[in-house]
Amino acid sequence: MKTLSRVWPGILVFLLASSAFAFQPLRSSTGAAIHWAGNPTYKINKNGSNNPTTNGCVANEFTTINNSFSHWAALPNMTLNVQYGGTTSRTDWCGQGGMTGCDAFNLVLFTTGFSSNAILAMTVNYYTVSTGVIAGTDMAINDAIDWSDDPLSKPSCSGGGFYSLEAVITHEAGHFYGLDHSFCTDVGASFTPAIAATMYPFYFDNDYWTDMVSLAQDDMAGVVSLYHNSNPTGWGKIKGRVQYNNGVGLFGVQVTAIRASDKVPIVTTFTRNGNYTLYGLPPDDYYVYVNTPRIGSQLFTASVSKYWRGPDQVPYILLYKQLKVNQRSSLGPGGTPFTKTAAKIITVTADTTHKGVNFTYPSP
Repeated sequence: MKTLSRVWPGILVFLLASSAFAFQPLRSSTGAAIHWAGNPTYKINKNGSNNPTTNGCVANEFTTINNSFSHWAALPNMTLNVQYGGTTSRTDWCGQGGMTGCDAFNLVLFTTGFSSNAILAMTVNYYTVSTGVIAGTDMAINDAIDWSDDPLSKPSCSGGGFYSLEAVITHEAGHFYGLDHSFCTDVGASFTPAIAATMYPFYFDNDYWTDMVSLAQDDMAGVVSLYHNSNPTGWGKIKGRVQYNNGVGLFGVQVTAIRASDKVPIVTTFTRNGNYTLYGLPPDDYYVYVNTPRIGSQLFTASVSKYWRGPDQVPYILLYKQLKVNQRSSLGPGGTPFTKTAAKIITVTADTTHKGVNFTYPSP
């Protein structure tokens, strides 16, 4: 898998960020949700891609980029209106070094000079730390990569050396809106890219590029939670607390709602002061569990904004009603926890909040 984006360090009054988490908004060092206060307009550098292979495999990179943004713009109940402002000759983007390009000009461009071709693209938000309000956002696309409209089956433009431009820019557009990375992906011992959120921090095999373009419920819930109107969404919420038995709340642990019928993860979030809210759940039956996510042996904090550094790590998975699970494989569709009455099902209905779904771990 290749990296889709990286986290940048903070500078002075403003911070740079290029990733975030679970269905979580990006957060500043103070915990403020990073977001737009007004409707932003982005422009694309007029040169497009200078990679001849990409030029032969992408019919129109400007159209593909705009299509990627449109996946987010089409969501219901959204108040943010992101606009395409045409092309520009500007090439200075925030994140290329120092504070060059860190301004209110929202630029998308193809460029070389990345530290590694393991980085496919990078989105850098420039915002005020205290409020989280975004001043500007730039998106840099690695022009050393061979991009394709269809890296799965298009003749001469498919195979392991090609990547879907639409899939990667759809992910990066999520950062543009203010979303962090998500680990709403795996259940049990196996990893299933087809059910992963678009905001997962790595590119999967090309077999799954269309899944990456199609937003998961976790993605939709995240962006609508940042920019929603007063109309009912038709979704429900689950609220609760994760704490030690001495009453101290845990920070930065993941809470996941999985659909009871097929054990697919639908929405995740992270605790802050111990409390959490799973927002954007379609009416259905769910199990809820708590864990510390990892990519292989790597702790999740390597792929998220600095706010989440130093989380509390839970020693085992805990399902609602205090059912302890030591083996991740037990969370699969045929897993034994779901045959026991202790793994309680929570029924979520539209426009309601189910409260008191709490978890308690022994004191550290």
